[in-house]
Amino acid sequence: MATSFLMFVGEQYGRAHQAIQFYRATFTDSQTDEIQCYLDDQAQAGKVRIARVGLNAKSLMAADVSGEHGFELTPARSLLVDCEDRAHQSNLFQHFAGGG
Repeated sequence: MATSFLMFVGEQYGRAHQAIQFYRATFTDSQTDEIQCYLDDQAQAGKVRIARVGLNAKSLMAADVSGEHGFELTPARSLLVDCEDRAHQSNLFQHFAGGG
């Protein structure tokens, strides 16, 4: 099984929680399976070490990753979403177009 994994680096660092909340609000059939944050005594306190989220029975992982990587989170990421009907598709499109 392959799982989509979003690494929040560079200017996106620290936005994993926000992304998880956005996806959870977008997909009605969603749950947070696990979120581990860095401890308060670490330089990355409160940032997401690893998160596993279920969206419409598909897995998504995310993490805030500090340090230099030579790449950013790009808009070339894709999620395949099976829509129930055209209205469902339009609703999702509107939600993502508004801030996702």
